Amino acid sequence: MAGERGLPEPKSGQFDAVIMEFKVRRPQREKSLEETVEAAKKDGFVSTMLGRRRYLPELNRASETLYIIEPVLSDIKRPFTLQLVLPGWTARFHAPRFRESCRELLRSLLPAHLTGTVYWLDTASMQEFEDCYLLWKKALARQYKDDAEILQSHIDEILEKAEYKQLLDDTN
Repeated sequence: MAGERGLPEPKSGQFDAVIMEFKVRRPQREKSLEETVEAAKKDGFVSTMLGRRRYLPELNRASETLYIIEPVLSDIKRPFTLQLVLPGWTARFHAPRFRESCRELLRSLLPAHLTGTVYWLDTASMQEFEDCYLLWKKALARQYKDDAEILQSHIDEILEKAEYKQLLDDTN
């Protein structure tokens, strides 16, 4: 497909270079794509050339992943705590009432001896978190304790900047 468009055929690990080449050769398309993505984020839909609206609920739902982190796996000084991470930008997850409903549900499912916090991340923070989370899981699986601790610290830094946080306890 890349050859059909005058771009070099990508080899393993060269997709970033191909994308950058596309952006350089066709800056107007890049600008159009950015404008379309921004409009979709703002409006919740995109419009076809004929003016039909295409809503994005499937895309929103596909992005609604719950990540559960047990910090004790890489830091023994933090037992009985969980970090629950959710995207804060999807249509449903952006609504305060829905977030509260999620918190109540998660709190009701949480065993009594555990405490936790729900973190709602924006798109950029979620991308950074997901990259770090995958590396953290690999470090734990390979028993690279030092790497897991460093990655847990980085995850903590990302979560501290979360746009919205909710405690999962019965005190409120």
